[in-house]
Amino acid sequence: MPPIDLATLDTRRGAEAGFTLPLVHPKSGARLGTIIRLLGADADVFQAKLREQVQQNRERFNRAGRIVQTPEEDRADGIELVVAATLGWTELIVDGAEVPFSAQAARLLYERFPWIYEQVEKAVNDRGNFLPGAATP
Repeated sequence: MPPIDLATLDTRRGAEAGFTLPLVHPKSGARLGTIIRLLGADADVFQAKLREQVQQNRERFNRAGRIVQTPEEDRADGIELVVAATLGWTELIVDGAEVPFSAQAARLLYERFPWIYEQVEKAVNDRGNFLPGAATP
């Protein structure tokens, strides 16, 4: 087998280009008609947010001399990471009304619907989604 050109596996370039995630029903797996556009975990904005969180956690640890992050804070950090990676959405309906995209709306969405957060977090961290030829509907 000839060696592969590693440029064909450039997940950073793909992470910057983004991925289109169709939301699926948490039980049946059926597509819901809502599409969320995401950057990948290798994107600069995601990595910058992650470095910011790590630095804040280190500073809190150094002040306290122990881990002070609660599970709720861990979850909030995870939500902030996927908010940073969310570029927008289409046809998102909540409580009978279409929700316009904003970072605050994304944060509220991921807090209210953990199953959406989980789908988004998984997609953002799946490098296969950001390789050339990755399926985007």
